[in-house]
Amino acid sequence: FKCDWSSDVCSSDLRPIISVYPNPASEFISVRAESTDLRAARFVLYTIIGNEIQVEPEFPENDEVRIRIKDLPSGYYLLAIRMEDTGFKTTRKFLKR
Repeated sequence: FKCDWSSDVCSSDLRPIISVYPNPASEFISVRAESTDLRAARFVLYTIIGNEIQVEPEFPENDEVRIRIKDLPSGYYLLAIRMEDTGFKTTRKFLKR
């Protein structure tokens, strides 16, 4: 159990809710997080066999990131997201058309 006493909210899990869309995608993928500033996050893109691909995230808003995938070959990819300040990490799979 974790409690935020300033707002009287107790939860067994205070991890951010993160969505990656569209899936499948052709030009960009967007990452959105509820109640989290994604500027503190690190994004690493991997091929389905584990090869790392360098990405340059764009930040149109604090809670949204866009990653250009237009020049990648079609196939499945993994996007690893790590919040440096909290240690939270997640990986999402998407299809590039």
